[in-house]
Amino acid sequence: MANSSLHPAFAPPNGTGTPVTFVTPATWADVRSRLDARTRAFAEAAGFEPRPSRHLLLPGPDGALAGVLFTIENASDTSADLFRAGALPTLLPARTYRFADAPPDARLAALAFALGTYRFGRYRKPDESMALLELPAGVDGEDLTRIAEGVFLARDLINTPANDMGPAELEEAARTLGAPPLRTFLRVTLPLSAPGIMIGCLVTFVQGISSFVTPKLLGGGRIYVMATTIYEETFETLNWPLAAAMSIILVAVFGLCVAIYERAGRRFAT
Repeated sequence: MANSSLHPAFAPPNGTGTPVTFVTPATWADVRSRLDARTRAFAEAAGFEPRPSRHLLLPGPDGALAGVLFTIENASDTSADLFRAGALPTLLPARTYRFADAPPDARLAALAFALGTYRFGRYRKPDESMALLELPAGVDGEDLTRIAEGVFLARDLINTPANDMGPAELEEAARTLGAPPLRTFLRVTLPLSAPGIMIGCLVTFVQGISSFVTPKLLGGGRIYVMATTIYEETFETLNWPLAAAMSIILVAVFGLCVAIYERAGRRFAT
């Protein structure tokens, strides 16, 4: 029975999985010599060559799948791809497998195998049948599970169209990662809402500083704001210098608010 705390791509290490033998160009001759005559003849007939990512499904005497050959780079190759085993889930039939021999880094190979099982299933349910891997000895399956689940979540967010990634979906993703409500609000909801909040405040401020008819009528001449004061100083008392000075102050305050809005907008955009 599989451990529910492990990633679905991992199976308990009970030794019953189909063996996957890693082959390199340097070790192919030795691996070939250890194959029985029938399997060796099958590999030659199939034209198997020890080139990275090449694989071969080996049949048993009854025709069933008995093993897998999978080619990786030589151990001495400094440019070797330690995640090459991630191609196995897409190459192999749906059943349980195990590493017959240890790859250069069993932990990364097992992680690559799990990452290779990713399927984007937001709009279409993926096929539940897939290749499984028995955890190699000494590999922390729960640690790999956390990494794989985090990568899968990130890939789901990347693959989801923007019109389906509103604040509610991003909040749900944050909660999935364990963020508390306050942190979710401060790090997700507020940054997404900040541009709208700022533009709303700016539009309201512009309408407020430019309106003098409404305060004049509703205030009955007893409530003074900058706009009504500038109007009275211009057309009633004819104190044009004071009206000009107040107008310059009003324009400067408006310009300062616009500058703050643009600066805040660039900050939230990054």
